[in-house]
Amino acid sequence: RTLVHVEDRPELSDVTMPSLLRRGGLLVAVSTGGRSPTLAARLRRFLEDVLGEEWAERVERIAALRDALRARGLAPPEVRRACEALIEAEGWLPPPAGAPVREPAVERLRRAVAFAAAAARGR
Repeated sequence: RTLVHVEDRPELSDVTMPSLLRRGGLLVAVSTGGRSPTLAARLRRFLEDVLGEEWAERVERIAALRDALRARGLAPPEVRRACEALIEAEGWLPPPAGAPVREPAVERLRRAVAFAAAAARGR
């Protein structure tokens, strides 16, 4: 079977193509399901400004942390908590909407460093 993609006629298409944003190992796909490729492209361009080139290094940093913790035998929930702690300590993303007020950034950083140090010592 051959799949067909008609950019300006989604009703004739078997597939639609998302607008892609790549930053190293980070891949963000924006799609309107073929309803408005222009909107998808505009959203991708907006995200290009929000997700700058620094995200490529961030992906590598968190991947290295994840690999190191998994190699030490930490359970998936512990690895996830450590990755979340890194994201929060570095301030890479704002807290989710409606999230409770968190401890100050300095305290989060202290806790993240303590957690990473404990993980490095093998707990």
